[in-house]
Amino acid sequence: MSSKVRLAVAFSAVLLSAAVYTLCFPPYDLRTLATVALVPLLIAARKQTPSRAAGLGALWGFASAWGITYWLPTTVSVYYHQPYWLGLLLFTAATAAMVAFEYALAVAAYAWAAARLQRSLPFFAAGAWVAAEFTRTQLLTGNPWGFLGYSQAVLAREVSGLDALALALAQVADIGGVYAVTFVLVAVNAAIADAVCLRDRPSTGVSAGVSARVSVVLPALTLLLVTTGYGGYRLATLEEAQTAGRPRATRVAIVQPNLDLGSQWREDLYGQNLVEILEMTADVLGAKAGARAEQTIPLVVWPENAMTFFVAEEPLYRAAIARLLIDFDATLIAGAPHVERGESGNHEYFNSAFVLAPDGSVAGRYDKTHLLPFAEYFPLSTVALLNRSFGRVRQFSAASDRPVLETPAGRVGTLICNETMFGSLARKRVLAGAELLVMLSNDSWVGDPMYGRHQLQMAIMRAIEQRRSVVRSSTSGPSAIIDQRGCIETMSQPNTEATLRGTVRAGTHTSIYTRIGDAFAWASLLTVILVVVVVRRRESNVGL
Repeated sequence: MSSKVRLAVAFSAVLLSAAVYTLCFPPYDLRTLATVALVPLLIAARKQTPSRAAGLGALWGFASAWGITYWLPTTVSVYYHQPYWLGLLLFTAATAAMVAFEYALAVAAYAWAAARLQRSLPFFAAGAWVAAEFTRTQLLTGNPWGFLGYSQAVLAREVSGLDALALALAQVADIGGVYAVTFVLVAVNAAIADAVCLRDRPSTGVSAGVSARVSVVLPALTLLLVTTGYGGYRLATLEEAQTAGRPRATRVAIVQPNLDLGSQWREDLYGQNLVEILEMTADVLGAKAGARAEQTIPLVVWPENAMTFFVAEEPLYRAAIARLLIDFDATLIAGAPHVERGESGNHEYFNSAFVLAPDGSVAGRYDKTHLLPFAEYFPLSTVALLNRSFGRVRQFSAASDRPVLETPAGRVGTLICNETMFGSLARKRVLAGAELLVMLSNDSWVGDPMYGRHQLQMAIMRAIEQRRSVVRSSTSGPSAIIDQRGCIETMSQPNTEATLRGTVRAGTHTSIYTRIGDAFAWASLLTVILVVVVVRRRESNVGL
């Protein structure tokens, strides 16, 4: 086979792998394919030098990013009123820095290890892949989009069959976060690739028959079985606790207005949409039908940017909200801008979540800590040309503190929009005393429902990691209530006007992941580095 043909075969295998990887996620949700999605990539990489394998890894990173976030170039171009080709250029640059580079290193490490490690190779590959995902979270502003472990978050109220196995597998996230789920899946992929390529190894006197291939796959399959067994046990114990009424349950309502609230607070939107959202809230609370005592809903949640005015400075707007809330003794959590006015017009603006008591008074506020670049702040504002073209949004400031909000449902840890993507942020909220998590998001500006579905998968994983109920309120959906097992109690459809009712349970148990954080990811990264250093040193000593 000529080198050109071998290269074409390798490229085809990489693109096939990226395509199958894409099918594991919304809108396809063929999550079982996550156990084989990387096999073509790994088989192609192990036949290459590490440097060429890095190229295949980078290609895979670009192709998988395109498959999962195909909508991003259009969103960028529409948001900034720029041509599509410029949105595509920015997407390519971001993918190169925050996706392709990391996977290039992981696949190169795998190709290097394939010639040196035998039985431990699947676990080395899993560690290298986790290291790539973890590095994506840490570099620059962080890009934890489309991690393999998220594919096991089930977006359905009724779970059965293979989806039940995926739910069981996902439970290991309460130990090692989403990275632990990824580790198990990649280990299975690498073991299968190892078994397929067994005949390519130097002869060891053992026939490369069925028994030999089974022995190669067996350790990874054992890990998969042990992990799902652990997940089944955790699901059963948590369900038993819920059945016994532990912890306490509180009814919650969500309003999904499906109104264009903008990606940012703007002066021309000041006070808009309040009437429509209040009418929807009246419906969900039962104002028109007449509420019964047993149907009391103590907590209502509106999405990010729902209140398009400075809440603390607008008593009349708050009074309008209070006229509805006070009849039901309901408390409201809703997103809104906040301003800290300084001297000489030097004001600071925050993307915030407010707690409004039934009488309309401000009972608490959370200011977002991890801002979205180019949407909530412009990191290149000193470059005049770029600032004129892209600096179209008011600059928000990042807050430094993370207060827990007191509500009738318990102490709430708040995450706004992209903060949902970071398990470390949810962990900080729980360590600060949060008994449940509330996630507010404005998904309407993206223009594609897949953004919200991916965010919902991440919200599910946060529920499992922290063992906390999650309320996700989105402008355009899907909104949802998720229990501590990562099961969806109720969920809306995207791009619809909807209201939801459900129950949340204030959790007090601290998961292993909450206690140790990303220790598993750090251990994977450091172990891969240590293995490379030790093996290279041994090879150098042998050479001497």
